[in-house]
Amino acid sequence: NFNANTADGVITWMEDEDYFKFSDDILMNSTEKIQFYDTGLYIYSSTDGQLDVIADTELGITAPTVDIDASTEVNVSTDLKVGDDLSLTSDSSVFNMGAGNDFTITHDGTTGATIAGNPLTLDSGADIVLDAEGADIILKDGGTQYGTLTNSSSNLLIKSGSTTAATFSGANVTLAGTVGSGAITSTGSVTSGGSFI
Repeated sequence: NFNANTADGVITWMEDEDYFKFSDDILMNSTEKIQFYDTGLYIYSSTDGQLDVIADTELGITAPTVDIDASTEVNVSTDLKVGDDLSLTSDSSVFNMGAGNDFTITHDGTTGATIAGNPLTLDSGADIVLDAEGADIILKDGGTQYGTLTNSSSNLLIKSGSTTAATFSGANVTLAGTVGSGAITSTGSVTSGGSFI
């Protein structure tokens, strides 16, 4: 029991539970530490406004939910390994990679996303699948659309602007307009709406 003129305090030894119970806050002076096991495992404040948790092997947090409320940012100084899904739940989420944000995935706030890279290279050891009826791969230069690859009714359409330049349907290739000089080899039939030069 600590008795003072303005405030009292009690440290109680809980014999059955095997721990001390403090009746009020504990304030560590300056950079003093609360240590565990040895001097390599402790909690302290290295500078005013900062709390440091030091572990010489591993820091483990076990809880159904871990909530980090950072007002500016969360910094990870080495590799980040995620054992399950990584979700960015904001409708305006941006995923950046590279010191100059060389690769970005940006959500547009509704249902779409933009993937940007300079350059953007898809190097996959397996198939790259676009599984959507009527889905387009749009080719642009400076924001102006010049070409489109369209999956339509199991056919692949190659468009120049809004005009279909070629249609791939099974073993058949249909070309529209004029085909320039050079050899064309086909194991199936070739149909052209224009002339061959």
